[in-house]
Amino acid sequence: ERMRRKAARREREAQAFREQMAVEEEKIKQRAQEREALIKQKQAERLEKQREARLAARRAREAVLQSKSSVVGPKRTPLYKRMQNEHAERQSAEESKRQQV
Repeated sequence: ERMRRKAARREREAQAFREQMAVEEEKIKQRAQEREALIKQKQAERLEKQREARLAARRAREAVLQSKSSVVGPKRTPLYKRMQNEHAERQSAEESKRQQV
């Protein structure tokens, strides 16, 4: 009788140990899956950033080409316009000085 109880107790302890190990294995698997998912997510984000950067670079290049192709001669450039405005301002200032004298 005592041996049977000892054997039953040992069997219950072994069963509890096996269940505990199964729970631990499940936790390990879950953590591995979460880690894989995080790695895939970060990879996707990195790819998305690279794609956006390439797209932005392409848009910038196209905008530069567009602005160059729309310019017909140097008279359309902002620098030329600014110089033209400054020249006009100087002329009008000189004209007003002449009128005052």
